[in-house]
Amino acid sequence: MRKDIRTLSLILIAASVMSLALSFSSAAQANPFSDIPAGHWAYDAANMLASQGIMTGYGELFKGRHLITRYEMASALARSLAKADLKHATQAQLKMIQNMTAELSEELDALGVTLDKTDRRLAKIEERLGGWSLSGSVNFDANFMDGDAGDPANKFKLARFRLNIMRSFGEKGDNYFYAQMDNYRQRDDKTYKINEVEYSSYFSKVYADFGLGSDWRMRVGLFSVDYETSDMVYSTGRFGEYSQGAWLTDINKDAIAVSKSFNLGYFSAYAYGRDRFATSDDSMGVSALVALQFNEKLALNIGFDHKNVDNETTTLDSLTTIWVAPKYEITPNIGLRGAYYTQFAGYSAAETYAPDERPSAWRVLLDVKQRLLKYTSLWVEYNKIDKNFVMTSGSESLMLSDHDQRDFFSSNNIGGDLEIFRIGLNQVWSKRWSSWLYYAKYKFSNYPILNEFGNIEHICPEMDEISAGLEYKMNDNISFSLAYFYHKYNEDANMEKERTLRFRTSIYF
Repeated sequence: MRKDIRTLSLILIAASVMSLALSFSSAAQANPFSDIPAGHWAYDAANMLASQGIMTGYGELFKGRHLITRYEMASALARSLAKADLKHATQAQLKMIQNMTAELSEELDALGVTLDKTDRRLAKIEERLGGWSLSGSVNFDANFMDGDAGDPANKFKLARFRLNIMRSFGEKGDNYFYAQMDNYRQRDDKTYKINEVEYSSYFSKVYADFGLGSDWRMRVGLFSVDYETSDMVYSTGRFGEYSQGAWLTDINKDAIAVSKSFNLGYFSAYAYGRDRFATSDDSMGVSALVALQFNEKLALNIGFDHKNVDNETTTLDSLTTIWVAPKYEITPNIGLRGAYYTQFAGYSAAETYAPDERPSAWRVLLDVKQRLLKYTSLWVEYNKIDKNFVMTSGSESLMLSDHDQRDFFSSNNIGGDLEIFRIGLNQVWSKRWSSWLYYAKYKFSNYPILNEFGNIEHICPEMDEISAGLEYKMNDNISFSLAYFYHKYNEDANMEKERTLRFRTSIYF
């Protein structure tokens, strides 16, 4: 029994080393194994391992049910180490590699693999790290746009600066401290508009994450927890230059969180204080998520969030949101997902117009991978959001681009019923080149405004958002993207057309 457990541990460590090697490798080639048909759940993994020469199989056969020997595992490990970019490894990964090579030292020696060179690489990296790791990114934009009267047509700005600081600690190296520094652009307290001139650097995240035993973990400090998974949010491609944000979560808070893994998935919960960088101060809140993975195809997330609102500018006293998000993978290349949200709102006084005390929202989407369509991926999504549904993350997170004129998306509260239809096409042409095409339609109904006589009128503003982009990855550290955004409004919106051409330089270090 102990030997079986040790063998399983070796397999898991080997998989980690292989993943480190593959993360810095080129795209896969055609699958050479005749006993793994297209559509099989292991097709892509076997394809990638074979294309990198890590798993060679048995002639034209992979023999997926064949028991791997220690010599075969040692051979795969040796090939993985030869390809792995160890300078990007974390302290925990370095410890796993050391454990793996020590356990299989005899087999590696028999295969003629010299560990001295690998040991020197590891020692040098460990000495450089000293338990610490630094990374970061810089996005610099050159914008050429239609501007309002008095605004400059061309804007050059540091779109984002981010510095990540991490230190692993503990005997296993799986506990860690993390801090993230960002540039922060000030917002006007009344209009909520971003000040394009005044900004400063600040630590947006500072926390420690550590194990409690029995698969329980705890996190304390300033951090965000994203309970709306990335596969529910459209992104323009490999570099994630432009994407929608989470509706309710993924906000940096002073918080304490716990999580636990179990057979069907995991449970996570956290209690948080106010958002120190937003105009809306939430005095306290609690959020929880149960993520269930029933099988390879079917999954379900159940989320809960409650907050007490302490803000003199709103009559909203409390807000409770419950949501369910099912996911069904029809095939490995076709995914069907959805989410339904309902809110219970408490108000301290009557609004100018009667609020909806139980607004809801739902969304459904179809995601088709490029592996199936060959030349492009396909993302089709429909959203229906009731008036007064509160977007904790800010309703501007509904849009793809971060352009300057978002009058109907400038607050957390959706003032009118809103429908959104979007379609996205992403293309990966090579290791370096990719592109995207995107269209979205935003349609309000019964949006209340005060007219010149002080009476409430209900209008139906609409907006079309069109985007196209081209991305070039020069190397692992530098990429460039050229993006075009076009926004067209109807008469009720009372806004001019907008065109923006944006050249972005992204540096990762």
